[in-house]
Amino acid sequence: MNREIPIIGQNKIPQVQMRADIVPSWRALESIKRGTLNKVMALLRGGLGDEVCTEPSIRFAFKYFTKNRPDFELSLITKYPTLWRHLPLKQVYDGKRDDLRIFKPAYHWTTNYPPAGSLEWEFYCVPFCNTVDQTAISMWKCMLHVEDKDIHLTPEPSFEKISKEESAELDDLISKGRLVLIHAGATWLSRTFKTSWWNEVVQACIDQGIKPVLIGASPRDGVGTEEVNPRGCIDLRDRCTLDDTIFLCQRATALFTNDSAPLHLAASTDPNDDSTGKTWIGYAATIRHPSFITHFRRNPETKVNEWNYREVNLGDESRGLWHDLDYYLTAPDKAVALDSFGAGARLQEILPAPKRVAEWLASKLS
Repeated sequence: MNREIPIIGQNKIPQVQMRADIVPSWRALESIKRGTLNKVMALLRGGLGDEVCTEPSIRFAFKYFTKNRPDFELSLITKYPTLWRHLPLKQVYDGKRDDLRIFKPAYHWTTNYPPAGSLEWEFYCVPFCNTVDQTAISMWKCMLHVEDKDIHLTPEPSFEKISKEESAELDDLISKGRLVLIHAGATWLSRTFKTSWWNEVVQACIDQGIKPVLIGASPRDGVGTEEVNPRGCIDLRDRCTLDDTIFLCQRATALFTNDSAPLHLAASTDPNDDSTGKTWIGYAATIRHPSFITHFRRNPETKVNEWNYREVNLGDESRGLWHDLDYYLTAPDKAVALDSFGAGARLQEILPAPKRVAEWLASKLS
């Protein structure tokens, strides 16, 4: 945006000039002129968790838009194509490989995550919105109905890198209701905990008679997991496909994590398998208020979406870093502030005692 415009008018209000294509209403009018309003291309931005939380918005479009727009079609550009096999998308393009800029005039474009500098980015800040609601507002300029806010994923696991013995052990843990997953996320400074703390959590779980299953990947480009000691665990790090991980998260009895991506995966349901959707999710919220990262999940017994169903923040909410942020900061300023607050020792004050985490996980086992 160019804000260096002469002050004009009686009220001396500065005038703002901007590119027309960052204005949502202008984009819609252009699509109407081109006849592409019902031919939508959704560019999915953000990480894995952002895409997972976009699933209700995509499903919402097919449920409601097609009723009055029989020619409606929706295509995606995504970094995770296998997430979307269960929906009747026109095309699914791999955002890591395909360059689709040449197709831009052929579609009405939308996105789940507003780019910096857009009006949407100025209007709201992602860390201060619920993850599912934020994608719906960005894509369709509306909230979703409560009944449509749960996440559906249909994994097709292969477990090619897992031995037969390990696979049998996992099946046994699932059947006995004793599968406990631990994802020791290492991403932003504001949500990366010390390796020593994670080792204490794992040992406390073992002391409780739990055999933890470690999931995640080695750190790459600032994203991954801490190098937790795998002794006494089933160590699946770097050996699971995305489908494998979703399958386990949906069928685990309990998960503990500090990263939103596995939290969102565990909150999902496979609509083809009634045994899914029951995972207890324990987490330690640090930079985002728990209300902004948890979900409406379908209660298998009542068949109704319930807020925070089986999701529990074990961290100290009174010390959450979100208390330090000025709600009137611009979105980029908030993003910088979040990490600067997390860099200090105070982050460790939010964490629950390792023994408390282990006792909570043990309380959910059969």
